[in-house]
Amino acid sequence: MKIQTWTFVGIICASIVGGYWCGHQREPAYDSPPQAVIKKAPGRLPLQSELGTSDRLDAMRSEVAKLPAGLQQNKLLQSIAADWSATEPQAALDWALALRPGQGRSLALREVFLAWAANDPAVAAQSLQKLVGTPDYNEAAVIVAHAFARSDAKLAADWTRTLPTGAAQREAAAAVIQEAAKFDPSFAAGFATSFGAGELRTDLITLAATYWGERDAAAAAEWLSHLTDERHKNIAAATLVPMWAKTDPQAAADFARQMPPGPMRETLLNETMQIWAATDASAAAHWASEFPVPEARGALLASISMTASQHSPEFAARLLAEIPISDRRNAAVVAVAAGWAAIEPSAAAEWAMNFPDATLAPQAMDAVMTRWAYQDFRGAGEYLRSLSSGETRDSAVNAFVSALAAYHPSAAAEWAATIANDGLRARSIQFAANSWLQQDAARAKAWIASAALTDDVKAQLVARP
Repeated sequence: MKIQTWTFVGIICASIVGGYWCGHQREPAYDSPPQAVIKKAPGRLPLQSELGTSDRLDAMRSEVAKLPAGLQQNKLLQSIAADWSATEPQAALDWALALRPGQGRSLALREVFLAWAANDPAVAAQSLQKLVGTPDYNEAAVIVAHAFARSDAKLAADWTRTLPTGAAQREAAAAVIQEAAKFDPSFAAGFATSFGAGELRTDLITLAATYWGERDAAAAAEWLSHLTDERHKNIAAATLVPMWAKTDPQAAADFARQMPPGPMRETLLNETMQIWAATDASAAAHWASEFPVPEARGALLASISMTASQHSPEFAARLLAEIPISDRRNAAVVAVAAGWAAIEPSAAAEWAMNFPDATLAPQAMDAVMTRWAYQDFRGAGEYLRSLSSGETRDSAVNAFVSALAAYHPSAAAEWAATIANDGLRARSIQFAANSWLQQDAARAKAWIASAALTDDVKAQLVARP
């Protein structure tokens, strides 16, 4: 019989492996048997119909062995695996498994399962058993899971349940959810809530809620509202509501408001207010002001105020008046002061200085001066010189010293010495002096000698390593 063929590996080498010419020529016809063809054309890879699988694998390995280990050999292995598995995936798998362990073998196995799973994912899934216990099992399982789910999500989901418990099963289940969510997110979510237990189920529910929320948050929320398991509901809501808030904050807020009272609802409402306030603080504040529970309403307004301080500090400051006295309000005051200082420090300082709550005014001023010192310590110093002596000034100078000492300790020490309160002045001087000693011990010691400190404190500072 006559056989006409192209040198298989020669084609691959010529097209992929630069600088390695393998003889891309059409072979002459022969009337001799297949074995004669092989002898007359060394380097030609015989067809499966001409040789048994074992001989063919030997021929393939022989051709690959001609290349040194490295990038070129790996590319050739990938090409052989991809082309061969398209027609004879089982033989290609056997060949790949027989390769020496390493990157080339892993790449070849990857190509085998990519091609095989694309054509027949069910059979490819069955053949994964040959990889159990190898480093390549997990990746192959994920490849098959993706292709299987695109073909038949239900069968793919059932198959993942049969996999050994572990990383491969977890990653395969995640792949099924990712693919199923593209065309049937309800199925993906249902699969997630029924698969595995504990942390695995938590992760899968989060994944399903994420994929569904990206496509249709309202539909995902409708599904979530019908869940009977409160733990599952909370897991999904923790993922879905913040995502939804980025595109429709009012809808997300309305949904979170309907959840049962408790830490989860409080957390989701506060997260939603923060996200909403970043783009429309006024609308967020209007919604929050109508919340029926006073304590929760104050917490929501505090969240809005803290976020708004980054872009609308005056609005954020006005909002504080609507918040009942609480730890959340105190935190909001400090956040507003720092946020305002980043935009307009002198205005922020005046606001902090005149804050109606005398117990919070020093904290607000501390926040302003700390931020201002980092941004413009000279401007901050000019402002401090304009202040009258008193508790607020002392607190502001102390905050200024704390921020300044790291990079300008000599100036920080001089400022610390201007604090009126004896105890605070001593502590502030010690803080600045310690930083100065680390940077310029000689000058620091000379200054300490004349500082308004007791002899014991001076001795302690100078004696420190």
